[in-house]
Amino acid sequence: MRFNSSKLDDEKGLISLEEYSGRMEENQKEIYYFSAPSREAAEMDPHLEVFRKKDIEILYLFDPIDEFVLTSLNKYKELPLVSADQVDLKNLKDLKTKKRKKSESKNENKKSKKEIKKLLTKIKEILGDRVEDVRFSERLTSSPAVLVSKDGGMSAQMEKIFNMMNENKKAPVKVLELNADHSILQNLATVFEKDEKDEFIEKTAVQLLEGALLLDGYLQDPHELVNHMQEMLATATELYAQKK
Repeated sequence: MRFNSSKLDDEKGLISLEEYSGRMEENQKEIYYFSAPSREAAEMDPHLEVFRKKDIEILYLFDPIDEFVLTSLNKYKELPLVSADQVDLKNLKDLKTKKRKKSESKNENKKSKKEIKKLLTKIKEILGDRVEDVRFSERLTSSPAVLVSKDGGMSAQMEKIFNMMNENKKAPVKVLELNADHSILQNLATVFEKDEKDEFIEKTAVQLLEGALLLDGYLQDPHELVNHMQEMLATATELYAQKK
């Protein structure tokens, strides 16, 4: 078996499980893979941000059957084969994080998770049964939001395959993780502090969920997403025009 990977130069390169295991990071005890329609899609997927932060190699699976094969194999030389969107983040804590560049250093003026915790409760209230829960993310570095399966759930790719087999078009109910350091959350927290009932909070919460659903391939009808996006662009352009 040969796969493309995040450490290769392009989508044409291939490596074996033996090669991958031979160059694993210190303290890494699992082999990680991720299913995506293309290398470009994989490299932009928010599920992989924590792996890029830790400089951990990911096997890219471009054919749906690949994940069935690795799931059936389960292990390679006692190393568990784990889908990146199912990883237990505790298993990544002992792996070194790449040093931040100066431009990536944290802004000390940002609101802490404690300061914006009530905002998450509000977002969960707005989204209701469309999500299982809303929580802060430990895997995101540049994206504002990502959907993750509950503990023990299937990977996103396997869920899609089984949904297609069962002709189930309904989007799965997942946990919405939010990046507390992202400017969207920081700005929304400021709005929330001034007026907890501001309608902009609801619009943004829905937009974050629909954007995450779109990235995962679960958004069946994009019309609502586009309508919300156009409304928010109208507001943004109006505010920008006022500054000129």
